[in-house]
Amino acid sequence: AAMTTNSGSLPRRRSSTEPGASSLVISAAAADSSGNIDNYLITAVPIKPGTTGIRYFYTDQTGVIRANANGAAATSSSTPIS
Repeated sequence: AAMTTNSGSLPRRRSSTEPGASSLVISAAAADSSGNIDNYLITAVPIKPGTTGIRYFYTDQTGVIRANANGAAATSSSTPIS
């Protein structure tokens, strides 16, 4: 099931030029027939890749945080961080 029915962003607390400044996107799957939402994903992308950061992050309902530092978005198959 595609996880695109609900999405939003958290407000930033850093300026867009500070190291570590990222854009967060939170997405939830569609609710089941009982109204429960069991699946979601969260991604974090540097606001200015190469300037504010180089790593992209991904997590979902499994709780595993994954990262990618090669300039592409992190996904469910990216390397878990430790």
